[in-house]
Amino acid sequence: MNSRVKIRVALVSLATGLMVALVACSVPVAVPEPVGTTPAPEPVEIFVLIPKAVTLQVRQIHHFEVTVLDQFENPVPGLYAVLTANKEAGRIDRHGKFTAGNTSGYYEAAVIVEVRQGHVVHRATADVTLTARQLSLLPATAVSAGGISPVP
Repeated sequence: MNSRVKIRVALVSLATGLMVALVACSVPVAVPEPVGTTPAPEPVEIFVLIPKAVTLQVRQIHHFEVTVLDQFENPVPGLYAVLTANKEAGRIDRHGKFTAGNTSGYYEAAVIVEVRQGHVVHRATADVTLTARQLSLLPATAVSAGGISPVP
């Protein structure tokens, strides 16, 4: 736990032995937590859903990642992310595994993640674009009296 302590410093002249100045200031000090207590978590400073936008083929699987850090870029313990998805865009599980839906299109804020810390709710979204699956074209063939042969 960090704290500040106010101190006063008296400057004394070596020649006369008289006080020539009095300085007051506040300095930061680290105060250790008492043994057996759990420090309060730092407030969330960095809250990110990665990626912010993704393009997938229909029925493709993608993993989203949630990052929740404090001001010192340390993970904030005890927080749980709740992930939801636009039903038209696809579905997502609690681990971030997104399965794209069946309809091509652009879905704004298709994936939503929320984390609650006390009375504060942090929210992030990601856009999803779904494209139709690519069809594999087989080489063209022709049937003639002599059998099957590739078309040049």
